[in-house]
Amino acid sequence: MFQVYIDEQLLDDFNMFEGKQIGIQILEEPETIIEDNILLVVRYWNPQTWELSPIQEIFSFKSLTLDAFSLSLSAIYNIPVCKFALLNVKIA
Repeated sequence: MFQVYIDEQLLDDFNMFEGKQIGIQILEEPETIIEDNILLVVRYWNPQTWELSPIQEIFSFKSLTLDAFSLSLSAIYNIPVCKFALLNVKIA
């Protein structure tokens, strides 16, 4: 998961000495982000072809339940919710 800083936010709280990386993305159109949003990077795994889909960035609400999040993913990828296996993956 990433911290997303938008135009009017300052990087004062971003501690560069902690070895963190920063990425800058130029957007084709403005994005509407609110305080409760979280940016997720999602890829669909197809077990039959052993292929991953291209990366898709999804803004979701931090307070969303797994059931509600599963419904969102189901709509995006056209996969029935009963076929989901949600894993907590942490990148070191």
